[in-house]
Order: sequence, then structure tokens, then C-alpha cells
Amino acid sequence: MELVTHKTVSGTQEENSADSENLDKIAHDIRSSVNIIVGYTQLMLDQTTGKINARQRRALQDILKSSTRLHDLTDTVIRRLDGISEKKP
Repeated sequence: MELVTHKTVSGTQEENSADSENLDKIAHDIRSSVNIIVGYTQLMLDQTTGKINARQRRALQDILKSSTRLHDLTDTVIRRLDGISEKKP
């Protein structure tokens, strides 16, 4: 009986580890994509890539604001999911 319990606990730990690894990969992929958007938007706002007009500036500021919000939201969701996975038996 003890052997079965050990296998079950071990299997659950392996599943949690795999879930955590998948979550880390997804989080990395999302953060990387959002960081690229933020970085290029900042370059454009700094006019490194050329002059921009007022209308373009407003659009880029909206993109930057939304991208930053998405990055923060992603971090919040990942932290909460990590907390849930850590509480699993």
C-alpha cells in the first residue's frame, strides 16, 4: 500500500513540475513578444527610426501604454498561477 501512495505522490510531483515548466515557457514567450513591442515603440517615440508627427506619437503612446499593461497583467497572472501550482499536493 505504501508503494502505491509513493508512486501517486511522485507522479503528482512530476505533473506539477511539467506544468510549472510549461507555464514558465509560455510566460517567457509572452514577455519576450511584449518586450519587443515595447522596445520598438520606444525607439519610434524617440524618433530613432525617423521623424514622427503628432498623430503618430499619440498612436505610439497608446501602443506603449497597452503593451506595458499587457506585460504587467501577464506577470500578475503568472504569479497567481505559480501560487496555485505551489499549493497543489
